[in-house]
Amino acid sequence: MKVKEIELGKVKKKKIRKRSDYIKTSKIKQLEPGELVVEMQGITKRFPGVLANDTINFELKACEIHALLGENGAGKTTLMNILYGLYR
Repeated sequence: MKVKEIELGKVKKKKIRKRSDYIKTSKIKQLEPGELVVEMQGITKRFPGVLANDTINFELKACEIHALLGENGAGKTTLMNILYGLYR
């Protein structure tokens, strides 16, 4: 293995880049209160021996606060994984 000696004063400084230098963003549409953002209809998910979600329907609207509540094993995480596209 070769080791390079560097003399002080001869080291090039790297330019510090800002996030905006390499991340492109798109314009975000301003949503109106009550505007439909997400809608899921008739969602059913089965695993071997388990019915995780059975015909779930819901819609999410802009400027509203939502909560997904249920007992352990009720299918909350499964439903969110479907929404995220992790399950079909």
